[in-house]
Amino acid sequence: MTWTDRGHRAAFAAIGIAVVALGMSLTAGAQSTAKNLIVNGNAEQGAASPNGYDVVPEVPGWKRRGGFTVVEYGASDFPGTQTSTAVHGGAKFFAGGPGNASSAVTQTISVASQKQLIDSGKAKGTLSGYLGGYGGQDDSLIATAVFLGQSGARLGTMLKLGPVGSAARKLQTGMIRQTVAGSIPKGTRTIRVTLSANRTSGSYNDGYADNLSLTIGR
Repeated sequence: MTWTDRGHRAAFAAIGIAVVALGMSLTAGAQSTAKNLIVNGNAEQGAASPNGYDVVPEVPGWKRRGGFTVVEYGASDFPGTQTSTAVHGGAKFFAGGPGNASSAVTQTISVASQKQLIDSGKAKGTLSGYLGGYGGQDDSLIATAVFLGQSGARLGTMLKLGPVGSAARKLQTGMIRQTVAGSIPKGTRTIRVTLSANRTSGSYNDGYADNLSLTIGR
């Protein structure tokens, strides 16, 4: 979006809840009750921008690249409190931020305590979260989980969510829940999780996300 787009955002935000509801109905299976390994996957820790156009000083738990930020639900012309209620989003969500074409946050999670299960070859990883964007624009966010061995070498096939473009959101502002699961390669000792926001138009990077979760089970 551009700075002049702000006057059009409220209408999209008001109906975005319909898209969120659709996304929830399309999600197969029950949500996992296993421990979420992602630190601050719900964006609730630390500060948030009350207007969406400030870049917060830091995103706790994450290493940032570019102007990636955290925004308050209900900020003028951004996803509102109805969207928060629909996605159980609390007070804050992740956003790509102002004035940048691409931005990201990354965290590396140790799974050494579960090496017995992992090295048995029976471990399954599940990555889930709500991803979305603004109105008819295709700004979006991708979430990935990459498996790394003791030396830091990449193992196996990563888990990937997104992007959720405007067509999937029916040209409305909102977020849709996505889930992906896969086997965790033997020898995995850390998992690198990255949220990458990408802008396609305007000056604001409207890749949005909330409630990111990574769990390990059988």
